[in-house]
Amino acid sequence: MRDVCRAWTGVPLAVFSWLAVAAEVRADDRDIAPRLEACAACHGTQGRAAEDASAPSLAGKPSLYLYEQLRDFRDERRQSLVMQRLLALLPDEYLREIATYYAAQAEPRPPISRDTSADVLAAAVGQ
Repeated sequence: MRDVCRAWTGVPLAVFSWLAVAAEVRADDRDIAPRLEACAACHGTQGRAAEDASAPSLAGKPSLYLYEQLRDFRDERRQSLVMQRLLALLPDEYLREIATYYAAQAEPRPPISRDTSADVLAAAVGQ
């Protein structure tokens, strides 16, 4: 694994350590969250990137959309050296798991209140 990572110059070896973990995961280990720590470095915990982050938030996006984006990065139809290298060895099924996980991390919607203050209404209409 180290030889593969060394060949990918410019990207720290630590970022790729999860590839080794992913390759050794047993079929009965269904908790994917710990295996996505490398993703969290850019996309935030549970796919919720900081507002000033250069990588997008993934939480709550449709799983098919996320899956297609992951495949496009892996297959070099989308250009991002880091993403291409992170995904290069991952099979379609693993990409589906990643997409399904992030799709399920939807942001909770704020509760709808029937009692809306005059200040909130004024701000909404720009007064």
